[in-house]
Amino acid sequence: MSRNDAIRRRGTFRALLMVALLAAIVLPAVGLRLLSKDTPEAVSQTGTVTLTPGNRMLYVVDGHVASLPLAGTTISSHGTPVVSDMLCARVYAAHGTGLCLRKTNAVSWSATVLDRNLKATTTWPMAGEPALARVSPSGRLVAWTALTKGSSLSGSFSAVTSVVDTSTGDQVEDLAAYDATKGKSGPKLHGSQVWGVTFVDDDRFYATLSNGGTRYLAVGSIHDHTLRTIAEDVTSPAVSPDGKWVAFVHPGAGERGRGRLAVMNLRTHAIVDLSDQRGVSDQPAWLDGKTIAYVLRDDEGRTSIWSTPLAGGAPDLLVDNADSPSPL
Repeated sequence: MSRNDAIRRRGTFRALLMVALLAAIVLPAVGLRLLSKDTPEAVSQTGTVTLTPGNRMLYVVDGHVASLPLAGTTISSHGTPVVSDMLCARVYAAHGTGLCLRKTNAVSWSATVLDRNLKATTTWPMAGEPALARVSPSGRLVAWTALTKGSSLSGSFSAVTSVVDTSTGDQVEDLAAYDATKGKSGPKLHGSQVWGVTFVDDDRFYATLSNGGTRYLAVGSIHDHTLRTIAEDVTSPAVSPDGKWVAFVHPGAGERGRGRLAVMNLRTHAIVDLSDQRGVSDQPAWLDGKTIAYVLRDDEGRTSIWSTPLAGGAPDLLVDNADSPSPL
């Protein structure tokens, strides 16, 4: 063996030794991160996501639909989040029916109904960028809010909210066309905007109705094509599974000019502020009859999903770097 060959072999050995040492140091650290409960967004696997009802939460991570097993209303320590290939900006599901709001091309968006296996069944064009999505408890009705002006519900915007009956294909292109009145016997309201639909059943729903600078909580009927205001300063409502409460956002009352999360008793109209008073702009969702999930957005636009109990208590981080929670 020549002297040059020996030098090369010693150099190769040193390089391999350095790689082995680095692997011994770095790989355990990576493993710790992947297994850490403090970083729920890091633990995931690619796989099949279904909309079959169960104790799981559907959400969006990096533009993909994902699901997360829950133990009650907290993250299950025995399950792994699963990320699908389905791309959606917003997603919601109920009773095996899903609604995915996604890009059709560089300048347009669509609302796509999904079956329980996450397969697209029907698609409708949207009037603007996706803001909110909801499905009725039976899975029959789907609703979405599109922004035709502005890019979020926390600033100045114009919205169009559509409802589709998936059993017939009938579509209400904009709920603002419904007959709207202020209170039970008040004047007719014209020139309104409607967003944030939340279904009680396949007829009755609640939504935000904005008119004359005031944002109202309105109750509506799909059958009668009507909307009636019942409270003021309410936006992006979410009705509880038993129909007794509405979680909502107090517009502009939270941090950084965003809303503050609260709940209203629909019988007495009494309002209870929830413990997490950080700024919220998106529509909340009920994980069960006692716990509310919602999205917080930091100053750089990063989102995370949190939950807070109706009875009070500290907020709980469910998933970091995630958006659009939907209980299954």
